[in-house]
Amino acid sequence: MDKRNLINKEFWKASPNDAQTLMESFEEIIPDESILNDCEIDFLYKDKDFYFRRVIWSTSLGIAKGGLRFNKDKITPVSILKSLSVLLIYKSALFNLPYSGSAGEIHLITDKKTKLQALKKYTQLWFKADLHLTDILSPDMGTSISDMSHIYKVLSKYISAPMKFLNGKPVELGGCEGRDKATSYGAEVCIEHLIKKEGSRFPKKGKVSFFGFGNSTKPLYSFFTKLGYTVVAISNSQGFYYDPVGIKLSSDYSNLKKYNKSKNPKDIFNKKTNIFVAGYKEDTVDSNKLLETGTSVFIEIANNPLISKNINKSLDKKILRVPGILINSGGFLASHYENMVAEKIVKNNKIELYKFIKKLIKNKTNEVLNLIKTKKYTMPQSAFYISLKNIKK
Repeated sequence: MDKRNLINKEFWKASPNDAQTLMESFEEIIPDESILNDCEIDFLYKDKDFYFRRVIWSTSLGIAKGGLRFNKDKITPVSILKSLSVLLIYKSALFNLPYSGSAGEIHLITDKKTKLQALKKYTQLWFKADLHLTDILSPDMGTSISDMSHIYKVLSKYISAPMKFLNGKPVELGGCEGRDKATSYGAEVCIEHLIKKEGSRFPKKGKVSFFGFGNSTKPLYSFFTKLGYTVVAISNSQGFYYDPVGIKLSSDYSNLKKYNKSKNPKDIFNKKTNIFVAGYKEDTVDSNKLLETGTSVFIEIANNPLISKNINKSLDKKILRVPGILINSGGFLASHYENMVAEKIVKNNKIELYKFIKKLIKNKTNEVLNLIKTKKYTMPQSAFYISLKNIKK
């Protein structure tokens, strides 16, 4: 599949001069199977114990890279995996990086096998299918640095330098110092810039709610509270936590349970807030419920957090939506830096990594804000406009 064919797909037909058409195309990506079925690689393996999948929508813009998630619950719909692989193409293009997108999942069907056994078998099949020639694996929901270490050890039996095929590795195996907090750091850089930038519509004080409270969002709790914001609501997989005066968490977050109000994480949509941070997972936020919270800012730390089949068309006119391809890109940029470390282009240094992330996100946030000012686009429209324009160069 060459670059011309990629752009000629229905999904890519929007002109960069028509940002609204572009956004409408993108928001329909999950239900539109006719678009998603046309992907370059769809690797599937299933037996009585395991369900493995890896999708690569296209490699025409460069080697693919994307997350590998692990779960023991329900299988993620392949349409969502494909939409995530396309989203990574946009994220890469936004920063002019040489990658296409991929996404994958390991699912345990029974309890007879362990996670380590699943990781080993997945890695062996991934390699034997020659996917290492077109794909780079990164950690995602349910996978960690230690899991990537295990994959590294399996790959080392087949490849002399497996560090080039994996991101999110331990430092001793070629991973980046500071990568564990790179996503939240990138978000902090973007938010700080939006607060300082006149006309960005980002409130300088107010209430904050977290829908999803994991590795990428927990550091933002301290970030917001230090800036004088009040975190009033938090939801995670265990339930909903709330205090109208403010949730005061210990450094290890162990006292969160004392603020518990219900077992339903979605009760967070019944409380008013000024800033709503979505960090749970894709396709979980009802845009109409979101508007009922009264929020003026919606931050997409999760990829594709809005329920795509029910997006309020006036959402971006009513609130400032900070798109995930910009604000959650710190981890993606850290993966690119990790690849440059493997190629010995840069040194493995946390300070240099964070300088790299800060420069790229700050510059790109400026570019997005300038488009908002000059073309009257929304923030998501501006980000995707830049991505599509870079792809069509």
